[in-house]
Order: sequence, then structure tokens, then C-alpha cells
Amino acid sequence: MQGRTLLLLASSLGSLAACHSWTHAPGYEQRSTMARTRMPIVTGEACSGWCDVKGPEGRVKLERLETTGAERRESTRFTMRYGTVSAECQGPVTNTGWPFVCAIASAGTSADQWLEVRPGCLSARLTRTPGQSSDEGFELRTDAVKIAGATAPAREISLLRGRDLLVASDAHGGGVDLYTQPGATLSSTTVLALAAYHAFVAIGGLPEACMSGADPVAAR
Repeated sequence: MQGRTLLLLASSLGSLAACHSWTHAPGYEQRSTMARTRMPIVTGEACSGWCDVKGPEGRVKLERLETTGAERRESTRFTMRYGTVSAECQGPVTNTGWPFVCAIASAGTSADQWLEVRPGCLSARLTRTPGQSSDEGFELRTDAVKIAGATAPAREISLLRGRDLLVASDAHGGGVDLYTQPGATLSSTTVLALAAYHAFVAIGGLPEACMSGADPVAAR
């Protein structure tokens, strides 16, 4: 799954022998003191790029994936479900500048939270006020790999409230590991937002908007 992300990214940007660096997502060093929740890959099914994983409340399932473009994705669309929560995701979103957006809703209700990935794809926010600049909501920041002068997200995502790390997520060859502060609980919306962000990066053929992000900011 996304354990291959760095290799695939290197292939698309140039040889691993080229000058490269990897900057961890903010708060990476805190993971050793946090509680870990493993979400293993659902086995027995063929998958490419992103594979469904099994979370505490059941399967995190990607459906109706549609992409256009060859070496670089020109558009991405999919639905993702987890428990009673679903996300309708697409990108890019016309006239907004967002490379990728998910509208997240509980069963039988309208969307009440949105994941908005910023240009460069190294950061996003989870918000109840889509398309508006405000301090409301949560900040998401990825790790960053820099190869041959281009910077892109890889396999780590941190969910932050201000400077405080709430959840750290790591997508690897065996699934996804979520790290939470001791005593904290994981909401279905948080799990789904992180999984959708990981899937967008992992599907393959990263959009051009994700291949030239700003230089990575050192993890706190």
C-alpha cells in the first residue's frame, strides 16, 4: 500500500540516487509516548496504491474510484465509508484552488465537515466552515519528501489543534497506524479524514499541484 509511496514517488521524480531528503510530519518524535491503534489491510483482495483497512469500527472502504490522466493525475474522485460516516471526495475543485476536498457526513444527514487539501498537498484542514479563512477546525500536516528539487507528501499525517498534536497517522506496507494522546478517543470522522487524505496521496500519479510544494517545515 502506501509503504510503496516513497518508492513510487522516487520513480516519478527521478532516481533514488538523486539528492533527496525526508522531513517527518510535525510531532513525529511524540509517537513513542502515544497510544497506537493498528488498522491492518483487508486481506484476500486485489488492490493498488490504496488498500482498504480495518479500523476499530469496521472496514474503511474506498468505492467508486475515478481518475483521469496518465503519469500525473488530472482529476480524482471517490467515496470512502467507515462505520456510519461517509466522505464524498474529489479534486481539483474548480475556482477554489483546492487540489482535493472531501465532504464528510453521517448516515442520513448532510455533510457537516470538510477536508480541504491546500496547494502543494503538504497541509489541509478539517473544518465546519468550508471555503472560509478562519482559525476554526483542525490543521493537518504531512511529512515531505524532496527529490530532484520537487517536494511532495509521502506517508505521515499529523492532526493538530494549534501547536498541539492530537493524532499522528502513518500509512505503511501493512496498513495504517494511528497514534493518539493517552486517554483520547478517535472519532469516526477523524479516522475517515485521515484515511481519505492518505488514499489521495497513495493512489498513484500524484497531481502536478502536489509535486512542487513549499520546502518542508521541520517537525516540532
